[in-house]
Amino acid sequence: MVIERAFWVARNQRILDRLLYESSAIICLQEFWVGNEEFVNMYLDRLGDAGYTTFKLARTNNRGDGLLTAVRRDCFSVLNYRELHFNDFGDRVAQLLHVQLASPFSQNQRGNVQQEMLIVNTHLLFPHDSSLSIVRLYQVYKILQFVESYQNENELNPMPIVLCGDWNGSKRGHVYKFLRSQGFESTYDTAHQYTDADAHKVGVFWI
Repeated sequence: MVIERAFWVARNQRILDRLLYESSAIICLQEFWVGNEEFVNMYLDRLGDAGYTTFKLARTNNRGDGLLTAVRRDCFSVLNYRELHFNDFGDRVAQLLHVQLASPFSQNQRGNVQQEMLIVNTHLLFPHDSSLSIVRLYQVYKILQFVESYQNENELNPMPIVLCGDWNGSKRGHVYKFLRSQGFESTYDTAHQYTDADAHKVGVFWI
């Protein structure tokens, strides 16, 4: 219907307005409707015009939605891009970007260094019941294994790893606890000065 189209176009233009207003160096979106060409072009055109390099990835089995990761070209240069298909329940996928700062910063008086990092964007399975906890944990394990394989394959030095996405879980969940056990820290917790002991105070998603 014309009214429905006008509504979602206006809604997504407002979303883009907000994203561009924030002007984040990195944008990671989930439930991005890659199956809708008009929708995709709207995002790619506006983000591209604003100076972003974009990467999209559909979920497997023609689910219709997927992921979009956008990186500001004046902040980062993209060295490599990889895709991960989980090939399990829920047709989930993940994106891996290897980036470096667009401008070098001084490491010490002897010279400059290009700072690099790895960015992952994903959307985990929703835990409809407790039996899916193992599947979700395995999805996270696959991501970390994928990252480690990429690092080893390219003989990379230690560098920051940023995990972004819709984790569909709480601080009390196994996914959050596993990621914490692997040394990852929640930027949401840092921004709000939460600790692991504050699990009862925090909302649904691990960021």
